[in-house]
Amino acid sequence: MIRILFIAVVCTAPLITFSQQKADFRPPMDIPLVLSGNFGELRTNHFHSGIDFKTRGVTGHKVFAIESGYVSRIKVQTGGYGKALYIAHPGGYTSVYGHLEDYNPVIGKYLRDIQYQRQTHGIDLYLQPGEIEVSKGEVIAASGNTGSSSGPHLHFEIRRTRDQVPLNGLFFDFPVTDNIPPKITLAGVYPLGRTAHVVHGVEPMFLDTREFSTSVRIAGKNPIPVHGQIGFGIEVYDYLNGAPNRCGVFSLELKVDGRQIFYSEMSEFSFAESRFINAHIDYGYKNANNRKVQRLHRLPYNPLSIYKYQENDGVVNIEDTLVHDVSITATDSYGNSTSLEFQVRGTGMPAKHPVPEATGVPLPYNRESSFAAQDILLQFPAYCFYEDVDFMFATTDGTDDLYSDVYHIHDISVPVHRQFELAVVPHRTPPGLADRLCLVSIQEDGTRTFAGGTYGGGQITGELRSFGKYAVGIDTIPPAIIPLDLSNGKNVTAQPGIRFRISDDFSGIGSYNGYINGQWVLFEYDPKNELLFHEFDDRVLYVQKNNELEIVLTDAKGNVTTYRTIFFR
Repeated sequence: MIRILFIAVVCTAPLITFSQQKADFRPPMDIPLVLSGNFGELRTNHFHSGIDFKTRGVTGHKVFAIESGYVSRIKVQTGGYGKALYIAHPGGYTSVYGHLEDYNPVIGKYLRDIQYQRQTHGIDLYLQPGEIEVSKGEVIAASGNTGSSSGPHLHFEIRRTRDQVPLNGLFFDFPVTDNIPPKITLAGVYPLGRTAHVVHGVEPMFLDTREFSTSVRIAGKNPIPVHGQIGFGIEVYDYLNGAPNRCGVFSLELKVDGRQIFYSEMSEFSFAESRFINAHIDYGYKNANNRKVQRLHRLPYNPLSIYKYQENDGVVNIEDTLVHDVSITATDSYGNSTSLEFQVRGTGMPAKHPVPEATGVPLPYNRESSFAAQDILLQFPAYCFYEDVDFMFATTDGTDDLYSDVYHIHDISVPVHRQFELAVVPHRTPPGLADRLCLVSIQEDGTRTFAGGTYGGGQITGELRSFGKYAVGIDTIPPAIIPLDLSNGKNVTAQPGIRFRISDDFSGIGSYNGYINGQWVLFEYDPKNELLFHEFDDRVLYVQKNNELEIVLTDAKGNVTTYRTIFFR
C-alpha cells in the first residue's frame, strides 16, 4: 500500500504574510460572517478575487462602509458584479461590494441622475474625492443577487488602491471562524518528458484518497515507479466553519526528499493574470472529469505571481533507481494545514513506448501562427497557448440549416489564453440576410450556442477563445417580450413599477430601451430571471391617462422587437 498520510495541524493565528497589512476595518455586514467562497478560489477561467459572505438566502441586508472614505466608482452591469460599489480609504486600500440590490439614497440618486442623463442602464462611473464621502459604519447599500451571482450573497474585496490589485481579505481581521484543515482528495503524478513514465505508462496517473480517522491512504503499489521528468498535482479544497462550501487554499508546497521544489500562495494577484488559472490547473482533466487538479509544476507560458518558489519549474528529474519521499502540504488562510506524503521509485529505464512524435501542425505558444484550409483561415497571436500545440483539424458535412461544413478545430480539452481569429467563407448566403449570419459553436451533444462573428467581404469573421466544433449559422428571430403585470389600458397607480419577461432564442439580448410618452426611461435587465422592469420615477413625466409605452429590444444580430401599449397612472 502506498504510504500516503493526511496530517492536519490546526493553528489559531493567521499566517505572518499579511501581518503588516492589517487595518482597522469593521465588518461589511452586521449578521454573522459565514463564507460561501474565499480569495483565490478556483472558478471558471479566473481566480476568485474576493470573499463571498452568505446572506441567509435573502437579499436586502444592510451593507456598511468598512472604513471612512469616498465613493471612487459605481458600476452597473447585467453580468459580472451586477450593481457594484467601490470606496477608496485613506490607508491606501479600496473596498469593493458586489451583487448589490440597491444603493443608499445619496448614491442611488447620483447614479440614477447620470443614467437618465446618458440614457443607459449599464454604466461605469469614476468619482473624485469630495463628490460622495462616506463614514465608517455608514449604510451604503443593500445586499442582493444582481449580475452573475448564483444566489443571494455579498461579494466583498479589498484592493490596493494604487494598482487595484485584489488582496486576500481574510488577512484583515474580519470575524470569520476557520479551524478546519484543507482536504486533499486527489493526487496526480505526471510524466512530462517524451521518454518519462509513471508506472511504465506515458499518461498521468491520478490517485483518489480515502479518509480515515487519522490519515488518508491510497491503495496501490508502494512506491510508485517513475522515470524522467516528473510533475505532481493535487485536488484540494478548504472548508470554513458553518458552511459546506468548497473553498480555495492559501498555499501549496511540494518537497521531494525534504527539499522544497515548489511553493505558491494566494496573498494577491492581478486581474490581468487571472485567466492563467487554465495553466495552473490540469485543464484537460477538468474538462473530462470536472475535477480541478492544481499543478505543482509550471507550463512554459504561465507567469503567475502566486508562484513564490519553483526549482526547475517544479519538475523533478528522476533517472536513478532510488526511493524518493514526496510531501505536498496545503495550508489555509488561518494556518490550518494538511500534508500528503508518499514515495516514488526511479526505475532507471525510459518508457518502453515513448510519447509518439507530433503528427499535426506545430503551433508554437510564443509566436504568431496561422492555419488555412478550404473556406477557412485561422490566425493565432503569440502567447495564445500555454505550451506548444500539435494542431489537428478536420471537417464534417454541415446540416441543411447550416451555411458551412462543421469545422473541428483541434481539441476542446486544450485551453486557449488569448482570442484567435476564425474567418469562414459560407457555402451560400441567404438573400438580404447576410448580416444575420454568425458563427455557431456545436457541443458534443449537438447543442448549438452563439459564437459571434460579423459578415463582410464575403466571409464571416469572429474572435474565439476556445477550441471545438464551429460552423456558420444564422439568427433571424427577434427577441420575445411578455408583460407580467401590465395590459393595454391598465391602471397601475397601485404598482411600484412595471415588469416584462424578455428572451432571445439564440444570440441573446443586445440592447433594451424604453420610452414613456416619447421620453427615455430607465429599464433594468436581470438576465438570470429574463426580467426587464421599470420603477416609477419622479424624473419621468407621467400623465393621468393614456401613458404611451414603447419598448425596443434588439438581439446581438440586429433583430428588433418593438412593444407598444397604453397604461393609466
